[in-house]
Order: sequence, then C-alpha cells, then structure tokens
Amino acid sequence: MLLFRDPDRQDISLAGRLRMLFGLSKTEAEIAVELSKGRSPAEIMHARDVSANTLSTQLKSIMAKMNCKRQGQVAAVIAGLPEVRT
Repeated sequence: MLLFRDPDRQDISLAGRLRMLFGLSKTEAEIAVELSKGRSPAEIMHARDVSANTLSTQLKSIMAKMNCKRQGQVAAVIAGLPEVRT
C-alpha cells in the first residue's frame, strides 16, 4: 500500500490524534506538532514564551511517551502517521 501526503495541507486533527495515541497532554501535543513542522526548540520556546528548562522538560516527556530518543525521531513518527480525512 502506498500513502501519499500533501505536505502543505495541515491535518487539523493531528494534535488530538497525538494525545490519543501517545497520551500526550494538550501542550505536549502542540509542541510535538511544531517539531514535526521543522521548528527548532529555540523557535518553539520563544513562540510559547517559556523558559529553556520548561521546554526541555516538556520535550523529555514527549520523547518518553513516544518512545523516542531524539527530537528528530518525534518528527519522523509524526510524519509517518497517515492523514485522517474528515
């Protein structure tokens, strides 16, 4: 089976699916989505107006829940999820 995905089309259910699939909090899911869009931790930190320590703690929690060792793996897992059409 081949799945094709339009990288410019935003999956509005993505954060909700991440919460359900991996047990992420709302904030963690939003951060994970930002990572999947290629945003750096520094960009996310400034956009969310949080400290480096806060973001680091949130990223560690996301990676643990998604069983990932690196932030790039988080983005790869998300990129591999099929798009859900509503």
